[in-house]
Amino acid sequence: GYLNRIFEAAEITPFVDNLARRIASFSPHAVRVAKESMNNVERPWHEGLIEEAYLFEGLLRTDESQRNMRKFLEIGGQTPEGEQRIDALNAELGDP
Repeated sequence: GYLNRIFEAAEITPFVDNLARRIASFSPHAVRVAKESMNNVERPWHEGLIEEAYLFEGLLRTDESQRNMRKFLEIGGQTPEGEQRIDALNAELGDP
């Protein structure tokens, strides 16, 4: 597994509810591709990485993905400062 947060018990449900709302706001196609990519976890690692790259490359060709990538770069997503506030940047990406 991958652990990137620790919560008090009372904080888990609100966090998960918010996360579910965020995921529901994403492009259905992007969510499908992300789920498909996760299904590759059972493959040998090199095959899984090749398939993930293939899926990601296909997703990047959509107009929506290109708009989001441009906005991500414009708001500093690939800077050390942006990495420190990645949650805020992700929320900003969701704003119209």
